[in-house]
Amino acid sequence: MDGKTVFFLVLGLVGFYLMLSAFTAPWRWFWRLFWATVLGLGLLTLLNWLGAGLQLHVAVNPVTVLAVGFYPVGGTLLLALLALAGLV
Repeated sequence: MDGKTVFFLVLGLVGFYLMLSAFTAPWRWFWRLFWATVLGLGLLTLLNWLGAGLQLHVAVNPVTVLAVGFYPVGGTLLLALLALAGLV
């Protein structure tokens, strides 16, 4: 193979890699959002179940679920404290 063929072969492989990464990036975001939602929903359900004895209830809506999903410890504690203060 001459140098020109090798150059275009490498250029084609780099282009293929860039196109593949451009198509897989949205899926990575989708799966991150999906697992954050599952985690947030589970933690909020657990918080509402354990906090029932303290009259602690946090509304389950997309904002609270994603807040707890993306920031599990901080989001859960913040929502629990706001619920105890009567602000949620």
